[in-house]
Amino acid sequence: MGETISEALGNDHKYLDHCYEQIKAGADLETKTQWRNQLTWALARHAISDELTVKEDLNILQNLSPDDPKFDPLLERLMQDLRHHIEHESNEDMPRLEKALSKEESQAVARSFQRTKMITPTRSHPSAPNRPYFENVAALLAAPIDKEAHQLTTTTSHIFCISCSDGLGLSNSNGGARICPACETHLINPDDAVVTQLNPTEDYKTSVLSGLSPGIIMECAGRGLAFYSYQTTQEIVYQEFLAKSLTEKYSTLSSQMDKIINDANAEITNLREKLSAVHTDQKHLEQKNHELVTAYKEKSRSQQQIQKLYQSLKSQVMASHVQTAASDDAENTLQTVTGSRLIDRLGTSRAPQSQYAQFSAGHRGAEQIHSRQRSSGSGGITAQYSGPAG
Repeated sequence: MGETISEALGNDHKYLDHCYEQIKAGADLETKTQWRNQLTWALARHAISDELTVKEDLNILQNLSPDDPKFDPLLERLMQDLRHHIEHESNEDMPRLEKALSKEESQAVARSFQRTKMITPTRSHPSAPNRPYFENVAALLAAPIDKEAHQLTTTTSHIFCISCSDGLGLSNSNGGARICPACETHLINPDDAVVTQLNPTEDYKTSVLSGLSPGIIMECAGRGLAFYSYQTTQEIVYQEFLAKSLTEKYSTLSSQMDKIINDANAEITNLREKLSAVHTDQKHLEQKNHELVTAYKEKSRSQQQIQKLYQSLKSQVMASHVQTAASDDAENTLQTVTGSRLIDRLGTSRAPQSQYAQFSAGHRGAEQIHSRQRSSGSGGITAQYSGPAG
């Protein structure tokens, strides 16, 4: 679980009190200067994050040496105002804020508070804009410059930024055992890890080695050059390792790229061959389809010719059947008429006329049947012929 906004502000307040106590208890000028810087950085971040206007006092304090007669009164006045603010904030503001926020909202505000501290300058800038939105832009530009101006160095020739050293507990010599994160060496002495100003002022350059013997000055300079040489050597080793790693990575990527290109070319060749085979198959299918269409047309013409022959033969067969039926009908009619005349010899004079009329009617009926049979099918011939025969 993350800390709440009250816990985040409370930790800031405790650290400010700790810095103040370290300044008051400092045995020498260097220790007091170190904790003055810590107080200035912490208070600058807290003031901007908490919207507390202490820019002018901070500007004066950071430019005063701890042995200046004005330093202690200004520090007391600043801490008096700060304690009043802390007490009011802890006893009144924060309880009301915690009541208005849920647990999740309070943790979100605390995270935002910590992020704001990370992007705020660690020194006061009186000439910087103090109106929205230019103050935010100026703060974003000043913060990395302030952080780069101060670094923590160790007697093991390692250097760390202030943010990392604060997080690792290297800045506080009274916070317990300190261990160098680079070489894991125990930093027992208070001066084994100190904050160094990388861009010192001219006054600092004048006074930092003043009063020391030439031997100590040369020893300090020699150790400083040894520190720089070690850092330069480490940087060279790191850059060589980085170059080697990048070269190996480039070679690996180049080999992978060549393999990918070769595989892609092989795949392209394979696909082209398949495409060519598909085109060939398509041409064969088109040719076969053309042959099938031609054969179908020939079959259609043959079928039409066969149909015509069939119709012609059918007509001939039907005509022969009609002739046979007509002959049989006429023969039957004649036989009937002849038999009637032999039986009816003694009939009246009108009998012949009636027989003749019957024969004429029968003959006409046969002709009518014959004419109908010519226009009908073979089934119709059988049906019409079977009537009179019955």
